Amino acid sequence: MTAVNEAAYAVETEDSLSSASSKATRGSKGFGADLKAWTAFFFVGMACGWFPVDAVLNLTVNEAPFGPAWLGKVLLIGGIVGLADGVLCFLYLYMFPDRQPLHREQLFVGFQSVLCIISLLLLAGFWSVGAPDYPFVLLATVLGNLIINCTYYISFPMISTFYGGWLVAPVRSGTDFSVMFTALLGEAQNPSGTENLFPSSVLFLIYTLLPVVGLVAWLMIVRFEIGLRSNDTSLAAKEDAERGHARDVEVAPSDNPRTVDPRGLSKALSDQFGGLACPRSLLGPVLIGSFADFFQWGVLASFSLIGAHMIDPTGCTGAAGAFVGRTSYTVNRVLVTSGSLISTLLPCSRNVFYSLSVVQVTALVLVLLATGGVGREAWSTSAGQTIYIVCNGIVGGLEGYLLTMAFRLIGDDDSVPLKFRRSASGLLGFLNVVLVCVGQIVSGQLASSQTVSCQAL
Repeated sequence: MTAVNEAAYAVETEDSLSSASSKATRGSKGFGADLKAWTAFFFVGMACGWFPVDAVLNLTVNEAPFGPAWLGKVLLIGGIVGLADGVLCFLYLYMFPDRQPLHREQLFVGFQSVLCIISLLLLAGFWSVGAPDYPFVLLATVLGNLIINCTYYISFPMISTFYGGWLVAPVRSGTDFSVMFTALLGEAQNPSGTENLFPSSVLFLIYTLLPVVGLVAWLMIVRFEIGLRSNDTSLAAKEDAERGHARDVEVAPSDNPRTVDPRGLSKALSDQFGGLACPRSLLGPVLIGSFADFFQWGVLASFSLIGAHMIDPTGCTGAAGAFVGRTSYTVNRVLVTSGSLISTLLPCSRNVFYSLSVVQVTALVLVLLATGGVGREAWSTSAGQTIYIVCNGIVGGLEGYLLTMAFRLIGDDDSVPLKFRRSASGLLGFLNVVLVCVGQIVSGQLASSQTVSCQAL
């Protein structure tokens, strides 16, 4: 066996043994240990998820001073914040292509959880201050978007790498549970779509309880190493072996000093932006997962309420439109969470994964046709309104399922070295935020400026 083959064999064997050891450890600890880990990570997802953003979105749906224009404004702000922190993330990965040590990223997740709690308490105490600008609502919107974006930039790749792809599913389910929880309580607060049964400040205090539990869960995970399958030492050993393999196969540079070796340039770029490297075999899950999120949060979120009013048979201010809008919102958010949960119980093959993406796109197109007034008379019937609600649910449910499955397909692909699973997860998180933010800026501007709005009959 040549030196090159020996190096390649050593890297592959080490990855295989690590994977086998991880699976054996899970099996030996039994279902109870797996359930404990799943539950703990589920609560962590609630502490670093969508709670502040969804609290604000429910505020725009239930409180009279807000409405569709404010909903678009909130999403527009989210898009601007996402692009800004996306640039910072890109610079961070340029400066630290190997990212930070595990213990620092663990501390960062704790910081996210604390920031989530502070944001909700600010809303509970001061959301109504400073009308009509509502500065504390704007501040909570900014902080909430920073929290969830950093979850995609840092938390998901870290958990997928060091804890395993299967534990990304409960974290993602936890982030989406906040979506469902806020939607269901928002429905209870305003079931008719026109009158609140209890104050929004009470709602925010109830929301705060779950991130507090999530923070405690994360402290327990770190303290007792719940679910941990790798650490900085094991990751460094694998990277050293891979670098040794790369040196063995490295081609000698050209003797002509004026000649630029494209392979050398490619390697230099790869080394500098290694935190976003993606093997070709993982590119499909990265793209499908990113666009699934884009369709839900970058497109549908801005236009769904407008479309609901468009299919009201009495016009833009009728009770039927308010009911369809409130119900569509709740069904969509509940199924986002359900999709994440189902990915844990019913993972799918890649062919099914790609087919489900087509179904999501089809449902989104139908919602956009209704919003644009195409076939308005048919959409205004009882059957048309039901189909509209169902399509909103399909887009949300498949967003939850496809994005969570994308992280799982990447994190559990034992044929790819650990380093590249980490970087591919990082790329998925990065693209996810950037694409959604571009969509939010465009669609949010169209909605907030009322360029896209309900047109009178």
